[in-house]
Amino acid sequence: MCIALLVTSIIISCDKSDLPNPSIPSVIIKDSSIVWQFSRQDSQQFFSMKPILNNQSVYFSFTKSDETNYPNKILSFNKLNGSIIWSWGEIGSFNTLGTTVSNDGCFISCHHRNYSFIINANTGQTNWRDYSARKAPKGNIVGDFFYTSVSSVTNDTMYLIRSSLKYLKWDTLFSVSLLENNQNFRPLLDQPKLWMNPSGDSILIVPDRMVRKGGSAYRFDIYAFNINKRRMEWRLDHFTPNGYANADPLLIKDNLCFVVGEDINCIDLLSGKQKWSVDLNSYVGNAKIIVEEGKVIAKMHNTDLVALDMNTGSTIWINKNAGDDPLYCSLAYSSGFIYSNVGRGSKVIIARFNINTGIEDWTYESSNGRYFNDGTIFDMSPITVDPETGLIYACDRFNVMCIRPPK
Repeated sequence: MCIALLVTSIIISCDKSDLPNPSIPSVIIKDSSIVWQFSRQDSQQFFSMKPILNNQSVYFSFTKSDETNYPNKILSFNKLNGSIIWSWGEIGSFNTLGTTVSNDGCFISCHHRNYSFIINANTGQTNWRDYSARKAPKGNIVGDFFYTSVSSVTNDTMYLIRSSLKYLKWDTLFSVSLLENNQNFRPLLDQPKLWMNPSGDSILIVPDRMVRKGGSAYRFDIYAFNINKRRMEWRLDHFTPNGYANADPLLIKDNLCFVVGEDINCIDLLSGKQKWSVDLNSYVGNAKIIVEEGKVIAKMHNTDLVALDMNTGSTIWINKNAGDDPLYCSLAYSSGFIYSNVGRGSKVIIARFNINTGIEDWTYESSNGRYFNDGTIFDMSPITVDPETGLIYACDRFNVMCIRPPK
């Protein structure tokens, strides 16, 4: 079946009426750590995607389940002073988990259920949009292309497709079909990552979080697809020893790190073979992992924060009192410190840890509780830290903000 038949498209532009009212002031700042902050005009709770830094801008989403009176939006702010550059809100609600930015900073992707959008990062106008009833729930930008996947009518075959960011034209790269001889696992291709092999070829590393047909069992496969030669270099099959599959692996030079249940794994991309695997005796939390200064940092579902050696998987340190794992826990790095939003009793705060020792040296609790009935906590939205300035970008349920930690 031709994939072109699975998708329809319309090229449209952003409605300037979506821009917020400039007369709406930000919340009065009475906290010396806050550089700037901005709240919704109705003072209702909301959550944001993980803030995305792009040159001098930072993008937040204003997302609420009931968008009747205030449609969900993505807003672009000047990252230093909080002035609004543009607002995008073409549809009432959207899944911002797949929001990514091109390497040149010119385009943003937004994926919502069966819709894909490419947005001009400078103007906030929609460059192109596309709809397919059988499109995967997420997509992302890799290089000069937007990648997503579509399924066959029976959901037994999934195709990885891509389009140029400048214009809409889908190209099918490969397909994966139902594994009838392996307990009927259906493919579910996730967001690919790009790796350049020693020969200079562009290799897509594609996770496949497969689900058993008619059941809840999982398996986790990984594919290495050579874009230049249009062939599969290797495939890692059924890497799911405990029946639980995570996604979103990290590419670090010629290594791939990813989580499966309680295990953190490292794969040698040159061979497609396992380099090491560590069982941490607790599920890795919602923050997943980051890799910085040769260390794999993981926030566990319990209160542990763990650092492993990137080359060997050996434990460097464990902080067993880092804090609870909130729904949208996240990890970020800047200048020798790890930042995370962690639970402390009834509060979810931002904490900072030394990357060499795991010792906590600073915490921040939102001071906006006095204005919003003490409901301001950092539990529903991930945080981002600017590696250049060290400024933190976060959402406390009522405000998006820029926070300056001590040096």
